[in-house]
Amino acid sequence: SMKIFLLIVLLYFQSATPLKFDLPPSKVKCFSEDIPDSTLVLGKYDIQYLGPASETEANAESQPLINVQVTNPSEKVLVQRDNITAGTFVFTTTIAGDYIVCFHNMGESNKNPTRITLDLKHGVDAQDYSKLMKAEHLTPLQTKLRQMEDLSRSIFDEFIAQKRREESMRDLTEHTCERVLGFALFTIVVLVATSAAQSAYLRSYLRIKKII
Repeated sequence: SMKIFLLIVLLYFQSATPLKFDLPPSKVKCFSEDIPDSTLVLGKYDIQYLGPASETEANAESQPLINVQVTNPSEKVLVQRDNITAGTFVFTTTIAGDYIVCFHNMGESNKNPTRITLDLKHGVDAQDYSKLMKAEHLTPLQTKLRQMEDLSRSIFDEFIAQKRREESMRDLTEHTCERVLGFALFTIVVLVATSAAQSAYLRSYLRIKKII
């Protein structure tokens, strides 16, 4: 338990680095993030065309055709945008689980790849505390204390969620072991009963034939 708690703390204090990747034409690349429920999620994306500058300046047809889609653990589409260049998406989770962000390069196969930058934040990292400071007339110190309070609450909530997942996995393992043991005992009983029935039938047959 303490190891899980320390791991969660370290993950929260690590600085989030935007993800950069190249997406060839006619390809899809997806990323999954395990996020608790009732959590604010902020995503920022930027599209960079990797073809020659002359092509980019020549006409709009050479520009990449990138679509982005975000789905929740129930496969409900939360965000769907086509022909994106740069932008953001914001939503609040309603259920805990894996939220999937997919980018689809709709360009022709003979075109150049596209470089995509994705900065996905959630929880405390997604909050804009500068706006909060202005809205609630907080001092910089009060704002920092509020941020630390929110971070502590997020770490505690994530720790509780991890404990619940651990307990759920343990219960599932125990239930599976019980079912396997029950099936094994049932198989043994069936084999013994079958063997006894065959033995009785053979003994009866031999008696009828007066062999024994």
